Amino acid sequence: MDIMHISKPQGKTADDLVYLWQQAFGDSEEYIRSFMDASFYRGCVVMESDDRVVAAVHLTCPTDDDRFVYGYAVATLKEYQGKGICRMLHENIFAACREKYATYAVHPANVSLVSFYEKLGMKISTYRYFSNVEGDGGKYTFISPREYCEMRRMFLGEINEDWLKAGEYTLLGFDIDGIWCAAAVSDGTVWEIIAPPQLEGAAARRAATHFTKARLSVLCDTPIASECALLTYNGTSVNFALYVE
Repeated sequence: MDIMHISKPQGKTADDLVYLWQQAFGDSEEYIRSFMDASFYRGCVVMESDDRVVAAVHLTCPTDDDRFVYGYAVATLKEYQGKGICRMLHENIFAACREKYATYAVHPANVSLVSFYEKLGMKISTYRYFSNVEGDGGKYTFISPREYCEMRRMFLGEINEDWLKAGEYTLLGFDIDGIWCAAAVSDGTVWEIIAPPQLEGAAARRAATHFTKARLSVLCDTPIASECALLTYNGTSVNFALYVE
């Protein structure tokens, strides 16, 4: 079995990756191929056996900064599971991160996988839990990914426009006490708020108006009532609210 980094999957390799992804997560071929063509995509680390891809970790840079690499769609064919392949792929990724002084992060698809990643040497960077929030009935408008990225840059830092599109977020803009704020929402959840600290609560209620009632995603550094976690390797704490499911 051989480990390889593929920057631009093509031909049979791309077909193998689509098959593996669909077997693990059930997404459409159109979505998977568009993901691999997106500007935030940085290729994948794969294990090949018998001239086919049997495991893969897709690499992305959602912040337009190659110092922060996000692992996505980590999968191994069922007949190859339990052989330590995922560990070997991550050891390869960790070595590259150390060489490039980059932080690698992963958001496990299942909470039960957190302990597995901890055994690989990753540390929990932040926990996520959800609280209920009711809309205040105020006005808001829809804004473009570019507008959202410009606002986010001022308050929270860079983010790739294609990452927002891949996450299928609805982006809202609104005025709170004379200050323009924004939010990213989807599936009845307010995932991220862009507002000064003193206005975050009011901004969350305004964003929730899009659903009348909503869940508010909250990041914290304690596991109390958390529903999932973000783990990192070779880096300090990373609080990244927006991710692709």
